[in-house]
Amino acid sequence: MIRNISAVIDRIISKKIYFIYQDNVYYYKYPNSDIKLQSSLIYEEHYDKIKYDNFIQEDIDFYLQDFDIADASLKQFLEGKYKQIDNLKVELYQNFWKTKESKAARNKLKIVRKTVQDTENQLHYLDSLTTEFLCAQRQNEFLFINGIYDKNHQLIFDYNKIDTISEHMFNGMITVINSKLLKSADFRYIARSYDWRSIWNIKNHHIFNEPIVEWSEEQKSLVAFSQMYDNIHQHLDCPDDKLIEDDDALDGWSIYQNRKLEQEKKKKGVNSIADKYDKAQEIFLVANDAQEFNNIMDMNDDVAKSKMSNRFDFVQQHGRVTEDNLPDVRADIRQQYANMNKRK
Repeated sequence: MIRNISAVIDRIISKKIYFIYQDNVYYYKYPNSDIKLQSSLIYEEHYDKIKYDNFIQEDIDFYLQDFDIADASLKQFLEGKYKQIDNLKVELYQNFWKTKESKAARNKLKIVRKTVQDTENQLHYLDSLTTEFLCAQRQNEFLFINGIYDKNHQLIFDYNKIDTISEHMFNGMITVINSKLLKSADFRYIARSYDWRSIWNIKNHHIFNEPIVEWSEEQKSLVAFSQMYDNIHQHLDCPDDKLIEDDDALDGWSIYQNRKLEQEKKKKGVNSIADKYDKAQEIFLVANDAQEFNNIMDMNDDVAKSKMSNRFDFVQQHGRVTEDNLPDVRADIRQQYANMNKRK
């Protein structure tokens, strides 16, 4: 939890992170576009130097699979867990006011997130050996060396003398700076706060008095979340304030709204197709790939999906059958026959 929110807001506006190291005051200043450009050149130069001496990411993927550490199935497993997290957030949103159900959803979320973290660690087990990682590391070193100042506003490191820099001092400072970096939940908390809203609500295009391209990552994140909350409050189905303050439940609300909107779009697409074939009981569409297949299948409602599943199971059990012998077709015929007898 952020103790002094106004101080954190001032820090974000100033693009500086003040910290104490060995009883001395320093600050890290976020890089401007020129420093970022120079860091990109450092990356490219270092890549050219070591590209034949280290593994690239494709090599690592091969070794992970060859040594049974990680393979494509593990990535698919991870994708499934991401979807499960989304579904649990929706479940939390739908049961937000039910104590027992919401607690169960939170516990499941905690377990799945731990699984995701362990799986991601497994997938990235050897990343530190790649050329890309080593070059990114050198690029970050350049950014830190050109961003750490003493209280007299003087740079304390010189990249041209990188070999003479105290590794213990440099890594110690980076550790302190990293410990002060804000997480997603922190930005959301700040974006909802009165201290920030009082600034944000009277904003103009120069809220940070700089062009957008010069904004720090913290500034961009805070603005993005502020705009997100604006959109939520303007939504016709805006949730209760207490739910808005719960990050996971609010994510669940957003996922639910997006799914509902997507379903409405698909329904309009189905209706437009059905209008062309208004006398057809069933319409068959050809899919060119797996994504199109999934999109077409999603056009069906739950009743149609259940019918297709039952037909598939029946064919699996009995082999080739004619349409009039399918269970749902026979049921329809019996119903029509019954209705005809009633009319008679």
